[in-house]
Amino acid sequence: MIEKAAVVCAARHYLGVRWHHQGRSTAGVDCLGLIVCTARDLGIDEARHDLKAYARLPSNGVMERRLSCYLSPGNCDVGDILLFRFSGEPQHLGIVTDYGMIHAFIQAHKVVEHRLDEVWRSRIVRSFSFPGVC
Repeated sequence: MIEKAAVVCAARHYLGVRWHHQGRSTAGVDCLGLIVCTARDLGIDEARHDLKAYARLPSNGVMERRLSCYLSPGNCDVGDILLFRFSGEPQHLGIVTDYGMIHAFIQAHKVVEHRLDEVWRSRIVRSFSFPGVC
């Protein structure tokens, strides 16, 4: 079993990595890339679940369906993955930390960690947990 704190530690290795659409390395990640890379670094088999060839603003429920296939429903606890909606369909992901959340934020042009304030909380659609994480 992997501890939730290990998820946060793995995700923090990407702080400051530049935002890059469909990126999957320390050279650049997007919000889904951060989730995929964190899972890979923890030894969680994400390769068969990685969603490729998506638009900058995923539509038609593609991201939510893909996540639902391999992640368990979460409780918005440290180490869980949050799915956000800004307007329209859910289209952004972040990882809950003891401080707030880590995500690849296009407006910041990099992976950042900040508080999960009421504005961000109001955007949460669903939370998920990586398999094998407790």
